[in-house]
Amino acid sequence: MAIRFNQDLLRGRAGPLVGLVAFPLSLLACSSTPASPPEDPSQIGVPAAEPSGDAPPTTSESPSATSDIAASAKQLKCEQRDDRWGCVDSEGKIVIPFEFISGSPFSSAGISVVLHPDKGFYYIDATGQFLYAAAPFDNAPDPVVAGRARFKQDGKVGYLNEDFTIAIPARYDSAMQFQDGSARVCVGCDPRVWNKDAPENLATGRVFYIDKQGNEVPSP
Repeated sequence: MAIRFNQDLLRGRAGPLVGLVAFPLSLLACSSTPASPPEDPSQIGVPAAEPSGDAPPTTSESPSATSDIAASAKQLKCEQRDDRWGCVDSEGKIVIPFEFISGSPFSSAGISVVLHPDKGFYYIDATGQFLYAAAPFDNAPDPVVAGRARFKQDGKVGYLNEDFTIAIPARYDSAMQFQDGSARVCVGCDPRVWNKDAPENLATGRVFYIDKQGNEVPSP
């Protein structure tokens, strides 16, 4: 039986992963900050298992390249075959290999979050290229909260837009979800011992707050 994503969990409202259902992309975005269960910051910033020998590719594509990928995504037919998710083009040619446990609908930018049996949750584009790892949240990819979702790249944490494109590059050792327009982040800290309730003078590294553009702001 194929594993699907939990709607409430992706909205940031559910506890541990229980009922598993498919979700529409629109449910990934939250118009306001939901009441989220306590997160485990010790897992946000701990490097995910990267594909062996596959360094995360750069995502500095030109607008035309991004537009082409988004257009290509609209031509794909994604489905489950033998309990694996993948996509074919209009001629039936396999574009996204049927090797994923599950996958989300492609965003307007042509990006999907998938669950790979070995690599975990990852973002891929409409060509099947692996882009960056999703930050974990209660056995699922970090949900979009206040227009931002966390991702991981090269052992650092950053933030994505609602369409899964990069909003703030991965440059923090650990990072919290946005709340009331700001997020608490840490540079130089050990994410295994740093947590959201740790006083700044007890946390390793430098702890500060950022706005949704990545600018440092005063503590709320």
